[in-house]
Amino acid sequence: MSTNWLHDFFFGSNESAIEALEKLQKMDAEQFQKVFSALKELQKGQQFNAEQIQIAFSRLEELQKGQLLNAEQIKSMQEHLNSLQERLANVEEKVGTLTETVADHGSNIADLTETVADQEKIMLTCCVVASVIAVAAISFIGFCIYQGIKSEREKQKGLSDTSNTELNNLDKSSTPGTKLYVDVSSPKKPSENTLMMVD
Repeated sequence: MSTNWLHDFFFGSNESAIEALEKLQKMDAEQFQKVFSALKELQKGQQFNAEQIQIAFSRLEELQKGQLLNAEQIKSMQEHLNSLQERLANVEEKVGTLTETVADHGSNIADLTETVADQEKIMLTCCVVASVIAVAAISFIGFCIYQGIKSEREKQKGLSDTSNTELNNLDKSSTPGTKLYVDVSSPKKPSENTLMMVD
């Protein structure tokens, strides 16, 4: 079993491919042996004929080429596996770099989360303060309006009390035959009308 388990996981075991090639070579060797034994039998039986020898030699040449091809295939597969191992090493380095980058970004995200939470607290505090100020301003304006209306009513009540007192004083005056004359022809308020005494 290969010692590089990550390589085996992604690309399979090198040993299985090598074992398959060894089995092919073993089968080729067995076929080569069969051809050789067939030639020996032909020799023993002295039944040689040129065609059979030619067929046997062509089979031998094919088997030799097959074995050469198998050796070349094994060599190319080994080179390919070596390049895959190099790529895997590069991928492992990149994964390590990415892991470090993700960890760095994780700490940055935590810092940003804290900043956002602080900003939310500040915004909430500002909203509460603004609400309190708005309520205080509205209450003050309402109080001023109430005081203005109250003051206006007291003025009107004071004027009406004053005019009634003046009328009563005039009526009780010691001058006999004095008539009270009120000028109502001008468009003034009733409290602003002029009271005149006429003899």
